[in-house]
Amino acid sequence: MEEPAAFPFSGGRFINRIQMVVKNMSGLLVMCCLLSAPLFGQEYSLAIPITQNQLSDAGFQIQKVDDGYIILGQSGCIDTNVFIKCLGLLKTDDYGNPLWSANYDGGPFGSLRPNGRTMFIRNDTIYVANMIWKTDHDEIRMMAFDMEGNLLKTSDFFIPYENTFFLRGMIGTEEKLVVFSEAKQGGLHRVVIQDFDFQFNLLGEYHLGVSPNKKRDVILKKAEEGDGFYLAYGEQNNTLQSVMRFNQLDEGYNIVQSKQMPALGDLFSSTDFIETEEGFMLAWNMDYSHVLFDTFPYPTIVFGLDPEFEVEWEYIFVHKSAKQHISTIKTKEGSMLGIGGTDFLRIQWIYPERSFDGWVFLLDPLGELIWERVVIDTIDRGFGRLWHGVGTENGFTLVGDIDLPNLSGDPFFNDPEVWFLTLDNDGCWNGNCEDVIVITGDSTSITDAREATREGTSRLFPNPTKGLLTIENGEGIFFKKQSVNVSDLNGKRIAVFELNAPRSTIDLSDLENGIYIVTQMTGGEPISSQKVVVQH
Repeated sequence: MEEPAAFPFSGGRFINRIQMVVKNMSGLLVMCCLLSAPLFGQEYSLAIPITQNQLSDAGFQIQKVDDGYIILGQSGCIDTNVFIKCLGLLKTDDYGNPLWSANYDGGPFGSLRPNGRTMFIRNDTIYVANMIWKTDHDEIRMMAFDMEGNLLKTSDFFIPYENTFFLRGMIGTEEKLVVFSEAKQGGLHRVVIQDFDFQFNLLGEYHLGVSPNKKRDVILKKAEEGDGFYLAYGEQNNTLQSVMRFNQLDEGYNIVQSKQMPALGDLFSSTDFIETEEGFMLAWNMDYSHVLFDTFPYPTIVFGLDPEFEVEWEYIFVHKSAKQHISTIKTKEGSMLGIGGTDFLRIQWIYPERSFDGWVFLLDPLGELIWERVVIDTIDRGFGRLWHGVGTENGFTLVGDIDLPNLSGDPFFNDPEVWFLTLDNDGCWNGNCEDVIVITGDSTSITDAREATREGTSRLFPNPTKGLLTIENGEGIFFKKQSVNVSDLNGKRIAVFELNAPRSTIDLSDLENGIYIVTQMTGGEPISSQKVVVQH
């Protein structure tokens, strides 16, 4: 039986202390040292490596178990080419303290990639589907592990398709494992669904949506009631225009109902949906540059669908920055929690050196935005992104990847690690409920040294305003040459004002009711950007 990789306790950065665990001769986990227990209700942000040598790691999927969490990740491979990726498994307690980690390569062939949310836990067994790159083709490798990360069983399945093959996910039922992928055969693209029993015998294979159009993304979920499934995928034609298709399937994967969503443009691969009491919430990233020319062209869009798949409402996260959801989960209240990343702070020049940060939103079943958060952990080098999450009694536990400082000097070492983040039910981190949550060290703040000279130094009031808006700068920090740009939410500049004093009042009475972005500029660069509501 293959042993999991030992956990490098010195490699991670933890807000609370670590529970150290060893494995005795009988194979049982024995806690040898139990350090301080975290306080109830505290939120955490941790960077946890999977691999011994701290090669690039990332958390793709998380699932709650009785005594903590199992995290499915992609990791660097031990003692092999740094470009080759491996399957990583990580178990933590309820507070993110690592209990064990395991790393498996695709030897003797090449990369072994879970490639998304491909983990299913049944009883005391962890099932994972992977893509494995062999010499001249790809295959699916099915793997089973016990709850200590030991490999129990593995089986490879040849994929008789052309160069196009992408494993997209795996779900499970009480009777079987269901693997879904995109593939191309004989010049035609298709969605491929494969049923396996828990001994990895192939029970059946089904092809849906066979056409010359490329399948951009596939997500399959079991219906909450009945024996059927729901399937969503993007379809791109030879003119690079994409549409989204949403399908109801019976238990044999026959299409019962199908709907093409009313959207044009180029579809990005981050589709997901949840069932609601009224129908469905369907989310994806879409190219709206054909109608919103001066915005970032790939916003996340959420459709509210009735049971007949008719669109009842639409919510578009339009901004000049990327706000790309990667996955969604259904909360216990029936709302949609969207999880992903954004380059909002780089585009806004608040943190121009940052490339991506975590992004989370909560949307209720009627399309009302409850809250939206950009989350930064400043321990990283300017990169942190969230991939998946689960709801808990007190909030949400999220995982992703976080880019730690490279102390070794080797460009491939100490790269992204698993980001373990918790938020409460209101999307707050230890009492911080601001739109931008900045985590610094063991505490949280909406400002750091740079923010204090940019956004934290000015006050805009009243907000909402009937027209007159006062801009008041802190003592000693007013810049002599300062201007204010007023833009709509699409980034279109509406008005420019010159400021000549620490306290100035501008007149927005001519603007229609709505939300505007007021950006203070000095030397041609933005120093503050805030939302202002005009309400006559």
